[in-house]
Amino acid sequence: MNILPQTVTFDALPSDTFSVITSFLQDGYDICNLWFCGNKRLNTALGACGGIIKIHFKNQIQKSCISNRLPWPPLIFKFDKLQELSIKFVIENTTPDIGTMSILPSSLKRLTVTGEDKLTDSCIRHVPKGLLYLDLSRNKNLTDACIPHLPKGLLHLDLGSKNLTDACIPLLPKGLLHLNLCSCIPHPPNRNNSFELA
Repeated sequence: MNILPQTVTFDALPSDTFSVITSFLQDGYDICNLWFCGNKRLNTALGACGGIIKIHFKNQIQKSCISNRLPWPPLIFKFDKLQELSIKFVIENTTPDIGTMSILPSSLKRLTVTGEDKLTDSCIRHVPKGLLYLDLSRNKNLTDACIPHLPKGLLHLDLGSKNLTDACIPLLPKGLLHLNLCSCIPHPPNRNNSFELA
């Protein structure tokens, strides 16, 4: 009796296998292309089942990827278990605000937003509370008032605002291992104002 080997199609792989495979995709646009192939079983594995856990839009976000209402590519809301998001904004009138910050997936652990210098203190209250890594190093508008509203469990923090003062230091999350405030300390011990706190 000859038994033919079963073939497994790409869309039938387990979602944890997809999360490993997609972690090697170097740009969020590759993930978008995978999603838009239109296979419903594949999209369920990538989205609801957790096959996509990180997306990095390395290049500038293109106008065609953004809806009129959201600065984030709407596709990121399909990925229920998304843990890492990195986006570079360069398009005018696509500023994340309170409403758009508050709808980011609560599963996020790492958030990097570059090319966007219009975030306000009030936006910080609405970042996902489970973040461990936050990089807003290109933002120039944040003040000391946002610091108490940072997620309490942060381990890595990069803020680039020149409006921060040394008065914010006691208000920082207590468990930080990496801190870069760029301009908070007037005479830092190293050139890049970055500190490893371990």
